[in-house]
Amino acid sequence: MARPETEVHVPLQVRRAAQLLWLLVALMAVRTILTVGVYDVYRGNVALAFVTLMMLGGLLGLCALGVPRGQRWAQIVGVMFASVTALGGVSSLLNPSTGAFAVLGLVGAMVSVAAICFLCSGSANVFFRHRGR
Repeated sequence: MARPETEVHVPLQVRRAAQLLWLLVALMAVRTILTVGVYDVYRGNVALAFVTLMMLGGLLGLCALGVPRGQRWAQIVGVMFASVTALGGVSSLLNPSTGAFAVLGLVGAMVSVAAICFLCSGSANVFFRHRGR
């Protein structure tokens, strides 16, 4: 007979980080759809663009699912992906192709920095340290 799992308190910072990771997945999807719709160069590689979205967005989505469960790998991979997304957002501001991509880059960078701050906060680190055992 299986034991019922005890209710675990998930800190607010960890819940917010998971929500921000889901927002990054949504921003990735919007950016992919805009890229395929705006640029003719990608029309031949539509499948590649969507496969890339599914792989990278799927991994980020898995991180968003793992963060509230206290899985340490999800915290580490989430911080890595958010860091890369923040750098990509800043680079899109330096060389914007259209206004929509500049705005998406800025929003993505801000969301990424906020997710990193939440994932690396003191209460989040304590949560992941205790849940990871």
